[in-house]
Amino acid sequence: MAPRLRRGIRHNPHSRQIGELAGIPCTSAPDKFMALAAHDALVDLLGRLAVLTTASCADARGVSLREAVLALDLLGAEEFDAKVNPQKMLFPFVTKPG
Repeated sequence: MAPRLRRGIRHNPHSRQIGELAGIPCTSAPDKFMALAAHDALVDLLGRLAVLTTASCADARGVSLREAVLALDLLGAEEFDAKVNPQKMLFPFVTKPG
């Protein structure tokens, strides 16, 4: 039976090389659940930045957000209409007057 190899960031030569290239130590997180939660927050932030970029490009071109998304082929027309509500995207905390 082959000896069982210990897997982990300390024993991974690639993580050591990445740490050397980045100039920071590459270590394992002491709290794995907190690290996963931080990763989820970063993914959420990147998604929001992508929406902001698409919206600002649409504004710079003078087209609607729908036209910009369809031109980039990110969603189909039916998907866009089903998923995107511009009133909620722009001002989710403002209610309609009257």
